[in-house]
Amino acid sequence: MTRYIEGFSIARGLFPWHIATFTCVVLILFGVVLIGCQSASNKESGSGKKVAVIVNGKNIYRDEVNKRIDTAKKLYPESFKGEKSATNSGQIENRIVDSLITEKLLIEEAKRRGAKIDESDIEKKASAMFDVIPPQIRQQQKLTKDSLKDTLRNLMVTNFIQKQLASDIRVSEDETKVYYAKNKNQFPKESLAQARGKIKQVLESFKSYQATQQLIEELKNHAKIQKSK
Repeated sequence: MTRYIEGFSIARGLFPWHIATFTCVVLILFGVVLIGCQSASNKESGSGKKVAVIVNGKNIYRDEVNKRIDTAKKLYPESFKGEKSATNSGQIENRIVDSLITEKLLIEEAKRRGAKIDESDIEKKASAMFDVIPPQIRQQQKLTKDSLKDTLRNLMVTNFIQKQLASDIRVSEDETKVYYAKNKNQFPKESLAQARGKIKQVLESFKSYQATQQLIEELKNHAKIQKSK
């Protein structure tokens, strides 16, 4: 049976606005090495758009990459100035391309696992959220409806997959005791019994993150990825 990706509130589902836009663009793959990429010629699709990357037969267009580069330039102009501007620009572009590859692979995996991604629902949510964000914040963070749609889609897909992976995650009593012993300063007035619930949540979240990163690596290892020269 097809399962719908659950919606989520702003309070528990979104990062702070100053982080959200660029987080899904870059940080998902910060430090993750792309494995098994094949080189492809810089060709155009039937629609006339230049293709930057082909992921399992699906195109990522150069326009998509350029839009996110433009956003990064507006958010982090200092990274594109000075002697290291060329190096920084290249690194940021590579991370953006990698993040787009990850998005494609995670969406593909979520669908394989039974998720139904309702683009009309994402459109409605993004529009509603965009309208309540003060214009000053939208301007400062260079937020657009399209960037909010991307952020929502990525978070919802990641949330769906993490919930599925969480079913296999277990935190042992020994792990709980070790964490408590090493981080007693975080629980100055709580015994192990009192802190056990909090510790379990922390360790489960960390293990969920690790499992997601491992899944991303596995998806990349088995994906057919062709980058344009």
